[in-house]
Amino acid sequence: MEEAGPSNQKRRAERIGGTSQHLEQRVAQISDLDAEALQERWKAVFRTMPSPNLSRSFMIRALAYRIQENARGALKPSARRTLDRVAEGQSSLEPPRAATARAAPGTVLIQRWDHSPGRSRR
Repeated sequence: MEEAGPSNQKRRAERIGGTSQHLEQRVAQISDLDAEALQERWKAVFRTMPSPNLSRSFMIRALAYRIQENARGALKPSARRTLDRVAEGQSSLEPPRAATARAAPGTVLIQRWDHSPGRSRR
């Protein structure tokens, strides 16, 4: 009988950068970097120098996201398309509202009780 090995996610995390605990440590270390080291990390991860207009906060979040994405996988294409539509203003993340039923003028409403056809009133 074959032993169950580590899950695919765990194997991928170990192959890319270690265990989940190691991944958490790598993400946490980003906020401790000084400006120069943060720019160097950006260059190593994104293979380009960051724009001088990017805030430190944004750079930390983007690097943390990319490190996690590389270790655990990216968003599903359907989720990415939904987010793209929302960003372009073509869609909303709110669920669609249910249509409200309205009676037309002149509609006669009948109330029934006991589910018997003969027992109703207007």
